[in-house]
Amino acid sequence: MENMVVRMKGIVKERGTLQIGPMDLDFPSGYVTAIVGSNGSGKSTLMNMMMQLVHPDQGQIELLGHTLAGEHQWELKKRIGYVMEKSWNDQNADTLERIVTEMKYWYPTWNQALYERMVDVFEIDPKQRFGKMSKGTRRKCEFIIGFVHEPELLLLDEPSSGLDPLSWKFMLDEIRAYMDRGDRAVILASHIIDEVKRLADYVVFMHKGKLLGRYEKDQLIDDWKALWVEASPEVVDRVSLRRLGGVMALENESRNVVKIVTLDVSMTEMALEQAGLRVLRTGGVELDEILTYLIQQS
Repeated sequence: MENMVVRMKGIVKERGTLQIGPMDLDFPSGYVTAIVGSNGSGKSTLMNMMMQLVHPDQGQIELLGHTLAGEHQWELKKRIGYVMEKSWNDQNADTLERIVTEMKYWYPTWNQALYERMVDVFEIDPKQRFGKMSKGTRRKCEFIIGFVHEPELLLLDEPSSGLDPLSWKFMLDEIRAYMDRGDRAVILASHIIDEVKRLADYVVFMHKGKLLGRYEKDQLIDDWKALWVEASPEVVDRVSLRRLGGVMALENESRNVVKIVTLDVSMTEMALEQAGLRVLRTGGVELDEILTYLIQQS
């Protein structure tokens, strides 16, 4: 059984008009898990609950083998790196240099060589106040702060927001290198599908506080396909294509071509073959499209 860095059991949290859960969800060690969902789906709240910035109304969270019981567990938090979605306004007068001076005292795993290299590559002035920085530069600093003490668990909430393409690529390379040891974990919330495709081993889909499922990313991409099938409207009615195994959506491309979106391409292809229908071509389905189809189904 995989070792889990986070276990959520029966989690419920009321956030205004949004209810998150009830939800059971585990995050495995050694892997990158991406949480994908529209704005307001509850991604940030999940991470805030892991960091004890928000407490669930019901349920239990186990983090790195410790049950979170309400009080802040500071020794536990030293083993976690967290990049929040939004910057702290009360840090506008701070500088990276000042924060790092304090962090080196509290984090025994602080990697000074890594810090200096990242500051150099990101082209950051450590003496500049956060309030004077561009959004992208401040985001680089926040990533460095959450990253260079080499935590066991890295929580990244929209970490690349505002980054230029070169900085974005460097960040992804650093996350991959961080995972090379095999005993660390990343939980990533992102709207950037290419980021999810490049980094994630597992994908969690959420919508309006509800869990739509957790999937192994490569298997998900292999299983979900769009099939263009040669079939007239009369044949579509006769065969009842919507009832074929795995079919999530059906669209008429032309009078004699139907597009089928399936979550199980092998099952659907077998059913089409048995029905005597020819597949003209096969294409992939993007992760954001999969989310849309799962929302429609739910």
